[in-house]
Amino acid sequence: MSCTEIPNAVRKVELFYDDLAPTYDHEQFQTAVSLSKRKECELFSARFPELFAGAGRVLEVGAGTGIFTIPIARHCREVTAVDISRNMLGVLERKAAAEGITNIRTILCDVEKSGIEGTFSVICAFSSLEYMSDLPRLVRKLVGRLDPGGVLYFITARRSFLRFFIQMGNAVRQKIWLKAYGSREMRKMLRSAGCDHIEINTHLFTVLNYGGMLLEVAARRAMPEEPAKEGRERRR
Repeated sequence: MSCTEIPNAVRKVELFYDDLAPTYDHEQFQTAVSLSKRKECELFSARFPELFAGAGRVLEVGAGTGIFTIPIARHCREVTAVDISRNMLGVLERKAAAEGITNIRTILCDVEKSGIEGTFSVICAFSSLEYMSDLPRLVRKLVGRLDPGGVLYFITARRSFLRFFIQMGNAVRQKIWLKAYGSREMRKMLRSAGCDHIEINTHLFTVLNYGGMLLEVAARRAMPEEPAKEGRERRR
């Protein structure tokens, strides 16, 4: 399903992943990049009981071939899987059909430019937010689609010396510079978007809890404040 035309600004990413789709899973788990993907899977598995088991509606941004979508769908009511690559979503859809999973709704679009209908109990993303041109704006948009008390959970690139060289390599390969963020910058972004209970952890090549290549972020949309007790008593 297409919610809008994908703009030219991201066409190169779309074409790159359209070409990569048939071999994407093999690359992610059987080549040099598997270290990062396996760490993502480990973090996801640890969070799964808390965030996804028994969840209502879940939105995944940059769902790709469904590495995370499929296990989420097995344990929640519905997953909306968004991606800019038709071929990647095609792989996801074939996986779901092969396993008899019918509660995944795929949407082909650029989530920065398109509207997403409804609200969600969890919104997640795995190594896809690096591609966003204006992440603070997107975070505000996504938080606005969370149910009160809903959780935004994502894993993304952490700004670091080592990450810079990976960004350079990726720029050569994909012809695009992937963005990375620091913990303080990310925390400020989430607070400005209306989140509380913000948890940010760094992973992969950390030394004494410093450094790291990945940011793991979990943030709750703030609950509406209840009227003051005195105000309620006056209305009785």
